[in-house]
Amino acid sequence: MDMTLDNHRGFTLMEVIMSIVVIAIIGVIAGISLSKIASGYVLSRKNAVIAQQGQIAIIKLKKEFNAIQSISTGTALTITFKSTRPPSQDISICWSGVENDPILMKMNAVSCTGGDKLVDNVKLFALNYCDTYNSTCLSGYSPGTTSIIDITLKLIGYDNTSITRAGRAKLDRCISGKTVLQ
Repeated sequence: MDMTLDNHRGFTLMEVIMSIVVIAIIGVIAGISLSKIASGYVLSRKNAVIAQQGQIAIIKLKKEFNAIQSISTGTALTITFKSTRPPSQDISICWSGVENDPILMKMNAVSCTGGDKLVDNVKLFALNYCDTYNSTCLSGYSPGTTSIIDITLKLIGYDNTSITRAGRAKLDRCISGKTVLQ
């Protein structure tokens, strides 16, 4: 009868160490991937909020511009106009041109000093005045020819990303500087 022990059951020390190394490498790769997924989620979540604020600002501007009765002054950064909505009043919307400054809106005024914030973290705000839909737009208001205001808004998002929103408002009630009765 042969009494030798058969030692071929189980793993060698080298096999166990190699298994641990492979599991560690897979764990590191998975950790890095999860970290990138989490940071991408945070980036998209915060930028979604800023994009929504930009869209709300564009909608508010289009609504105000659609109710223009007459325009006093209009530049690339500022517009002052009389609204047809009751009570008919002067409204000023302006941006200083300095990055991170807000767009301000003030009722019953010809300047925006002390106005309400329309949107924060503005990188670019531009108003262009067009005479027809496909025409070349100008950076200043031209009485008698302007019938469309082109709005461009670029906001600074999370991690310094740029979020751009744009819109156009047709001036139905402001033709040649005169009020159109409806």
